[in-house]
Amino acid sequence: MYKFGIVILHYLSLKETVLLIDEIINSEAFGKLNIYVVDNGSFNNSGKELLKKYRNFKNIKIILNDKNLGFAKGNNLGIARAIKDRCDFVICSNNDIEVKITDKFLNKIIEVYETDRNIAVVGPRILTKSGEEQNPLLVNRPKFNTLKARIIYTTKVGKILYYLKNIYVFPFISKIKRKRNIIKENLSSGYVYALHGSFLIFTPTFFKHFQGFDEGTFLYGEEIILAEMLYRKNLKSYFLSDIEVLHKEDVSTDFFLKTFNKNKLKFIVKNNYRSFSYFYKKYIFGEHTK
Repeated sequence: MYKFGIVILHYLSLKETVLLIDEIINSEAFGKLNIYVVDNGSFNNSGKELLKKYRNFKNIKIILNDKNLGFAKGNNLGIARAIKDRCDFVICSNNDIEVKITDKFLNKIIEVYETDRNIAVVGPRILTKSGEEQNPLLVNRPKFNTLKARIIYTTKVGKILYYLKNIYVFPFISKIKRKRNIIKENLSSGYVYALHGSFLIFTPTFFKHFQGFDEGTFLYGEEIILAEMLYRKNLKSYFLSDIEVLHKEDVSTDFFLKTFNKNKLKFIVKNNYRSFSYFYKKYIFGEHTK
């Protein structure tokens, strides 16, 4: 029988994390799950509050970080603990997710995996409050514009132009979000290149090749890096439309920067640039490029 672990990355927004944990506690399949909450250096003591609130649950473990390690490193701490506890499947979930985890939900994941053991990551149907579809992020692997990317991500001039464009020419957050394939109509289950990072299900196959996320980024770009990691090992991502979650979006970042729109814009631009610069240099221009 397979064992499931779910890693929840927490930062500041206590209400959202508690809502998600309590939803899982009240779910049909709670007894089949280990929950690993990683507090990513919250300065409002919310991590300690979580530790106190759930101290009597044997299958809920709170991991406290002294500082914010970012998305990849934070999740990897929870993944490492789940693997140590011999979890076969590990779900990484944002805290701004609503999900009903039932026996059927878990069985669907197992069923897909057992039909193709080359599937390393599974993603559910992800809906926003406005009804938009966020999965899959990319159905097919894009043709990377290497010339443009070299200019932008490896030269000082390119970096300056990137910042000018995204902060001053287009001073709206929506303009600098990563390009996404927003599916307006329900998409059938199937193999895809990249899945949305708010809710990812790692299978036993993934852990035969990797320990977790690539830790070269702080925030943003993790999905495309993960997709390319799998691509280079001939592993597969699978979009499973039979299971569904609701994504309330960017709660932790909004909590931290809720009164500073300009600061939020700069924060997103800076971390997008760093992440995609890392991605191109390592995976597209690096020695491991196919």
